[in-house]
Amino acid sequence: MEIQKEALAQVLEEHKRKGFDYLKKVLCVDYQSYLEVVYIIYNTESKEQVLISVKLSDTKRPLIDSIIHIYPSSDWHEREIHEMFGITFKGREKMDRLLLLEWNSNDFPLRKSFTWGAEYNKKE
Repeated sequence: MEIQKEALAQVLEEHKRKGFDYLKKVLCVDYQSYLEVVYIIYNTESKEQVLISVKLSDTKRPLIDSIIHIYPSSDWHEREIHEMFGITFKGREKMDRLLLLEWNSNDFPLRKSFTWGAEYNKKE
């Protein structure tokens, strides 16, 4: 199901009330002209799964609401997506790094526009 980013919290809250109590995954895909954030939620009682996707057309400063208040387990997913794709999750107080602790660049390594330059290939 594809939705507008403004409807994300409302749609997820409605699904949670309907029993979709488990967030399986949040992932991001770079299509170059836009980014897509996909939420996979699961109903542990009925064993149903729903995929909810949001397209972000602003690839320079992508912004989407955080869902940490709905699904607290989204914390690591959002942090990883922020680190790898540069998406800002509105409403988050901290976005500590997970994987690239010593990364001093504003480049995002899972973006299709990312290239490994000389600054990344330094030999010690």
